[in-house]
Amino acid sequence: MKNLFKAGWIVLLIGAVMTAIGVAKDGAKSIEFKGIKPVELKEDKKITKKYDVKEAKNLVMALNKKADGSNSYYSSIVNVEVRQGNDFSAKYIGSKNLAPVIKNEGDALKIYAGKKSGNYRRVVFDFNGFRSSTDWTSRLVITVPRDYKFSSVENDGMNGDLTLSGLKTENLKLHMYDVSDIMLNNIEADKVDIDVSSDLKVNSSKLSYGMIKVDDGDLNLFDSEVNSIGFELNDGDFSNSNTVMEKSSVKANDGDISASNATIKGRCQFISQDGDINVTNTQADGYVSTTSSGDNLLHAKKGEATTLEENPNAANILVLMNSDGDNSVK
Repeated sequence: MKNLFKAGWIVLLIGAVMTAIGVAKDGAKSIEFKGIKPVELKEDKKITKKYDVKEAKNLVMALNKKADGSNSYYSSIVNVEVRQGNDFSAKYIGSKNLAPVIKNEGDALKIYAGKKSGNYRRVVFDFNGFRSSTDWTSRLVITVPRDYKFSSVENDGMNGDLTLSGLKTENLKLHMYDVSDIMLNNIEADKVDIDVSSDLKVNSSKLSYGMIKVDDGDLNLFDSEVNSIGFELNDGDFSNSNTVMEKSSVKANDGDISASNATIKGRCQFISQDGDINVTNTQADGYVSTTSSGDNLLHAKKGEATTLEENPNAANILVLMNSDGDNSVK
């Protein structure tokens, strides 16, 4: 123990000497880490940049890649918003080092990570001590003419928030795993392929045919219409309010499912492996509610670990199946 104590004092003295030398030579340098590699912190500044963009049938957001095709393992920390405007435009406000590259390639408008971009934790050691920070303030805004319809809108990786507003597209593909929040507002998509690991909010939108998967986050659906959509949540809650659901299903592995003021068309299913299912003020012609071990409430009917039915042969029917939780329909 005494030897360990002495070794600690030796390390402390060496650190003090090195700090004194650093101060004598214009001060200790601030550093940041790219992965585990220490790099001297370079001066950055906030900029406003407008891009020259043209009409495109496809919008591709690829902030996990660089324009030369190489992977950007530390992709830009940039919040992205795509919304309606008077014409096609792109404007960036934020870190000069994180400024993305935007270009028209064929019939696509593509957004790439900047040459100096990096998704890394900025850890700074200087004479004032130690601090850790990450810059989430950089913002890119893309505008699209009103009533313009894309062939496809794709995002294959980014950091920061993603907001899509007032867009129409034949195909919507979002495969994103390091995002803070995703907001779809007033979106019309004929086909969807969404696989994300963050909270997803869908408001005033019409989505048809496809899958929406959320690995680790909640999914909130408001004032929308969905047709032939399969929702899958691995670890999070699903909520549905004032929404028309047609021939769609919700599967939650570890989370609750709730619906209020919804309208059911065709056969729809709510399936929970470990969580409660709560349905209130919902319009459906029939119900089939099954619990394997929990309480079961279907309007005036009650039971436990049983199946309750109302008009089970109805065309517009909501089926509830719960492996380890309670069902409630009021």
